[in-house]
Amino acid sequence: MPLSGDGRRFTKIIQTADAVCDLHGRMKLSAILQHMQEISSAHLDALGIPYTLLLENRQVFLLSKIQLKMQKRPMASEMFRLQTTPKTPAGAQFIRCNDFYDAEGRLLMHADTTWMLVDPVTHRILRPADFIGDIRYVEDGASPLPRLRLTAPETEEAGERLVRFSDLDINNHMNNAIYADICMDFLPEEVFREQEPEELTIHFRSEARARDRLRVVRGEYAPGYYYLRADKAEGVCFEASLKMRKQALPIR
Repeated sequence: MPLSGDGRRFTKIIQTADAVCDLHGRMKLSAILQHMQEISSAHLDALGIPYTLLLENRQVFLLSKIQLKMQKRPMASEMFRLQTTPKTPAGAQFIRCNDFYDAEGRLLMHADTTWMLVDPVTHRILRPADFIGDIRYVEDGASPLPRLRLTAPETEEAGERLVRFSDLDINNHMNNAIYADICMDFLPEEVFREQEPEELTIHFRSEARARDRLRVVRGEYAPGYYYLRADKAEGVCFEASLKMRKQALPIR
């Protein structure tokens, strides 16, 4: 369905496709991130500043940080409403919040995200004052995400992930949604099968390109509360924390 909104907040009604659900019949974390990316792009399209226009002016938005808090992930075929809200930038960071509601209007998930405006040629970070578009920001409280830092507990090797061509997006690097799947894939299998994600935080540190080999390490802050980091030849690619909770899961 098309977007609706007041020029500040934009909303879209979505039905959860079976193909983007996990073995428990719940929407994968990567699909959640994809929907947030898509509604952010659609919002800019509606404001007359599509990706092609930004690119012509040597400007692209790159996701910098995300913190997703989940009360309940949408089930297969479930209808839900996604609302995106741009907040006043903090320094060079553009802030956007996303809220997922069920058909009765109950909050399912909330995500704070920060984005950097970058020159794709020089890779220089641009300031909000450089932005060619006009976004009507909502000022209803500061997001804690710009100041968020992850600290690492003691870690151990968890494995390696090769970046494949099918991982790449229009910016020619691994799409941000795939990082969420990597976090889940490098949990112990019993955790993936028996527990439910409650909170996901990702700090995107540097781009991952085709043929990069990501060396993943994992540690625990506390039982069920994991830290993950992926390193590549040039340094850290991303850091993440993933908090899990035990929950009765549909039998599959």
